[in-house]
Amino acid sequence: MTAQGHPRAIFRRAIERKNLLVAQTTARELGVVGLDEALELVVLTAELEPHRLDGYGRRWLSRLADERTLTLGELDLAVTALRALPSSRAADALRQLVR
Repeated sequence: MTAQGHPRAIFRRAIERKNLLVAQTTARELGVVGLDEALELVVLTAELEPHRLDGYGRRWLSRLADERTLTLGELDLAVTALRALPSSRAADALRQLVR
């Protein structure tokens, strides 16, 4: 544990403060992040480094399909919402899929 706290707390603070570098580094340190945490990293990437969204989005979509039982319509919604990022409405729609 670091002086700043547990790595998961550091990750959450980095997301809240829109510090993509710290969020990415801490996610790697954690090794495994939840689907919801990975989504927050995708959303932040879309906002700060949109040229990297395609790779992040594809990896997250693959995890979503593996970890959740979704209809084709829900998967289509996920793809459409990923393409609409960094829209807050798109991010909210994606968050609903992982709940």
